[in-house]
Amino acid sequence: MSNVDYLVSIVIATHNRSKYAIPCIESLLSIGSSEIQVVVHDTSNDVCELAAWAGQSADSRLIYVHWADRLSMTENHERALKLATGEYICLIGDDDTVSSYIIDIANYAKKQNIKMLTPKVKAAYYWPDFRTKNYGAAHAGRI
Repeated sequence: MSNVDYLVSIVIATHNRSKYAIPCIESLLSIGSSEIQVVVHDTSNDVCELAAWAGQSADSRLIYVHWADRLSMTENHERALKLATGEYICLIGDDDTVSSYIIDIANYAKKQNIKMLTPKVKAAYYWPDFRTKNYGAAHAGRI
């Protein structure tokens, strides 16, 4: 990351999950702060409603990249992270969102010279439609 253009970059890697990613991105952009950047790296090979939706977005805070070749989940996340230009980076799933308080917390962290924040709460997830190339549905019920 060479330039810091935003206080917070919220980064999302996605694949064939437009029905989740679009509401996720809409919720992030609805925060309305000019200090937030939303970065999406998409490896979808389906109809990809997300690409069409992102192409119609006039919000300059949204960075959307569609990568036609299949990448591993790790590669997709790494490419997404490289696009971020925020001082702080928040990596979320394509069906998640953040509170608008993220700006207040990031400003507090910056003033206190805190480089990284992490929650004490551990979340459990259930993804009934999650499949991977190597493990199929083996990870559908856990993270």
